[in-house]
Amino acid sequence: MSNTQPSPSVWGDMFASEARLSYSQEQELTRRQLREQTDKEMQSILDASQLVKYEEMRREEWQQTRPRGWQGQGQGGLP
Repeated sequence: MSNTQPSPSVWGDMFASEARLSYSQEQELTRRQLREQTDKEMQSILDASQLVKYEEMRREEWQQTRPRGWQGQGQGGLP
């Protein structure tokens, strides 16, 4: 008997099917899995200075894609 874990993409496919995710939810799950895989691969091939630049790029990308519009009190939001 094999005691191996399913790969993240297989697990994601199984989860998407069983949880009956919508198409957009399934796409988001896949995108996150691919990012995690890319990050792991980049960590193994980049030197320290390159990794710092890569992480800065990822942070900027995250900031650009996170939802905007909510402003807490003191930042122009309604009291």
